[in-house]
Amino acid sequence: MNRKMAVSLGVIALLLGFVIIRNMKKSSGLPDFSDWKGSPSEIIFKKGDKIVSMKNRDGKWLIGQEEFPADSSIIQNIENTLKKMVFTDMVSKQGFYEKYDLATGTAYHITLLKDGNRVRELLLGKKSSTNRHTYVRIDERPEIYLVSETFETIIDKSAADFRDKKIFAVKKDDVTGFDISFKLVKYSFKKTTEEKKSDGDDIKAGTGKDPKNIKAPGELKTEKIDRWVCRGFDQVKFSNDKVYSLLALFSPLSASDFPGAEKKAMGNPDGTFILRLNDKAVTVDIFSRGKDGGKNRYFFTSPESPYVFSLEDWQVKRIFMEDIEGLKE
Repeated sequence: MNRKMAVSLGVIALLLGFVIIRNMKKSSGLPDFSDWKGSPSEIIFKKGDKIVSMKNRDGKWLIGQEEFPADSSIIQNIENTLKKMVFTDMVSKQGFYEKYDLATGTAYHITLLKDGNRVRELLLGKKSSTNRHTYVRIDERPEIYLVSETFETIIDKSAADFRDKKIFAVKKDDVTGFDISFKLVKYSFKKTTEEKKSDGDDIKAGTGKDPKNIKAPGELKTEKIDRWVCRGFDQVKFSNDKVYSLLALFSPLSASDFPGAEKKAMGNPDGTFILRLNDKAVTVDIFSRGKDGGKNRYFFTSPESPYVFSLEDWQVKRIFMEDIEGLKE
């Protein structure tokens, strides 16, 4: 048998094996989701009287009647999870839904539609004893199946969990300056450029190197480096790494939550962070809202977003700093 014929027979054997396995799977009564084509245009999550619905309009996912923008990466992850889940066993043909948390009102109900037509319907019950599988029903069929998926990124999520939390994004290298005003402090930073001469090998007199290797001033290379200065602190040296670490918080700036307040009702801000770019300025305003559980509570707004939003405590402390010690070299 020559080499070409051996390869051909090997390919044929693999194809036959695939067909046999697929047919065995179908004959076993286990569903096969591999034939699910395309993407849904609507997803509905329901448990009891709680409903979260999302629709795709012009390539953008929108949540509920308010049409809040959804995080497209989360939606893609949900679609991939439902599309690629593997059925491992048929548990029951006769019901016993309460035993597996698959009874109406208890199960987590997911419906996917494409242009108004149902693509897939799924009831999620409890996890198996190994916590690596989940009991499910599909497409109104009475059977109970076990799938090798836990659905932790889907189950018991609120509409807020699916929202796009990105407020805006700027590249830290595009920032030419920034201003901070909060409480009784006000700082204004500006990026400058200074030249540093180097021989390329960092050879300096007194280092034990052969003086013949030290290059003349005309042979030195000129390197431009950033230097951040703060108005009123001209003699203070600031760390580039620390400043750019601060600016990285805006690449992107992501909200922790959306409290549902109206922007027009916010009043005057208690402080402002201004990012100055080459072609525009981007601002974030902070509003004090008293204390919650002993902690200061703040809301934020920006012209880059139509919504009032919240930030994590660590974000607030870093962005609206009360002193600049943390930025010094």
